[in-house]
Amino acid sequence: MRYVVTGGAGFIGSNTVDELVRRGESVVVLDDLSAGKEDNLAESRNKVSFIKSSINDIEAVRRSMHEADYVIHLAARTSVPRSVKDPLESNRVNIEGTLNVLMAARDAKVKRIVLAASSSAYGETPTLPKVETMQPNPISPYGVTKYACELYGQVFGRVYGLQNVSLRYFNVFGHGRIPARPIPAYCPNFARPFSRAANLWCTATANKLATSPTLTTSSRPRFSRAKPPPQAEGFLTSAPASAFPSIKRLICCAKSAATSSQQSMTRRETETFAIQKPM
Repeated sequence: MRYVVTGGAGFIGSNTVDELVRRGESVVVLDDLSAGKEDNLAESRNKVSFIKSSINDIEAVRRSMHEADYVIHLAARTSVPRSVKDPLESNRVNIEGTLNVLMAARDAKVKRIVLAASSSAYGETPTLPKVETMQPNPISPYGVTKYACELYGQVFGRVYGLQNVSLRYFNVFGHGRIPARPIPAYCPNFARPFSRAANLWCTATANKLATSPTLTTSSRPRFSRAKPPPQAEGFLTSAPASAFPSIKRLICCAKSAATSSQQSMTRRETETFAIQKPM
């Protein structure tokens, strides 16, 4: 199978690319290196096709989609404070860039696209745990852009039949992360005493702390390869906070059987989950 990973040189993206390569998949990475680093792909660089370009370059996006089966769309202008400082840039990259990706995926007739959404869609609602049936209430330009991408996914599912899944990420930490944000930076330090005793990673959810030996590198393809549902609009599906802890499972997002008759869905990813390299 041929995968396109936008933002594939970033933290989550590079771990996803490494896992896909480990599985023997064909991978195209599209990244302008504005946030990611080519060094993150050191293990896989000679085994993937790399296109250095932005998702705002529609021709580059279309070129990356040539003969693609699945798309894992991770490229974005992240950071809530950055979006407050420069909302136009967040809108340009996150909304206009995602629209380019959706259009190119539609035109290339990819089987499914997995969209990186965000827990910022929930805003400051005090209800815990967060579930997909909650009314979105973003309170930052970043939250608005990421929620708008979910809506675009739903519309492309309804109007064009493009299967897609939006995964609402919370905080992610682990191998390759630059400790710039407080929660992801703190979690590895908290978990280190435990990991010395056993090969564990720590998943901090909204209402509990869980440990699991499962790798975070496996979450996306299960949704991308789901059995095509007959007709569609968009649906929300709920799951325990610890249900999607790994990138391996993220990759599975692209392939797993759908549980609804609709083309587009949103799933809540773990509140905070870890990426750990295979032993």
